[in-house]
Amino acid sequence: MTNVKLFNSAYKLAWDQLQSDPELLAKPSGLAKRLNDHVQKLLKDSNSPQFIAIEAVARLKA
Repeated sequence: MTNVKLFNSAYKLAWDQLQSDPELLAKPSGLAKRLNDHVQKLLKDSNSPQFIAIEAVARLKA
């Protein structure tokens, strides 16, 4: 899987998780940018979109 496809898959999975999480939706703006940053950082360590999405959401909650 190319990095672009991996990023897109992971970002979409994470975004779908965010949309169902009231705790994260209540946080200040910039959520999309922060999610983007976390997904990009995690791309270097994993090639699993599911892992990247879960970890990115967890980092947003921290």
